[in-house]
Order: sequence, then C-alpha cells, then structure tokens
Amino acid sequence: MNKLSCAVKECVNYSSGLCCLEKIFVDGVSAMKSAGTSCASFVAKKNAAENSCARGNCASAETRIQCKAEKCVYNSNDKCTADKVNVGSACPDVCTMSETECETFKMR
Repeated sequence: MNKLSCAVKECVNYSSGLCCLEKIFVDGVSAMKSAGTSCASFVAKKNAAENSCARGNCASAETRIQCKAEKCVYNSNDKCTADKVNVGSACPDVCTMSETECETFKMR
C-alpha cells in the first residue's frame, strides 16, 4: 500500500488530508508531467457537508493506487510503487476530475 495525502478538499472522499477510499485510480496514459495526470476517483461534493467519510468510510493514509500513467517511474504493471503519493490541484476550486493531479508523478 501507498501512503496517500490529498489536498483536494472538494472531493467527497477527502478527509483532513486523507482519502476515504481503500483504492484510488490515477489516470494519465500519455502524461509527461503531473499536470497530465488526474485522480479518476475524484467525485465533486454537491454541498459543503457531503463527505463519504461521514457515511462510514474511514480515512487512512494507507491506500492502494492503480495507475495508468505509463511514463511514470513509479508505475509497475498499472500499480503505483511510490512510498508516498500526493494528490492535489493547481486550481483553487476543483470541480472536475481533470483539475486534479498526481503531484508525485515523475517521468521515466
């Protein structure tokens, strides 16, 4: 498992810098930098109080990551091998999956 930190507060799976999902999916098949990746598990909150953690899912720093970023050094057979992974965004108010990114991406 990877240690995952998340800065995308607009996601229903976000909880205090962690993710409530046991496994996330990172997209970016042809990515050459972080901005070319995205967290395919992102789901926008409909209101400020909505949160999957409140529905019984416990946030954890330990999360499995399936990765489609083929050019990332940490991708091994669609699995992320990085010890620590940061998911974030360059946008101040994230509305869509494409506005998220794997900040740990490193080109081969």
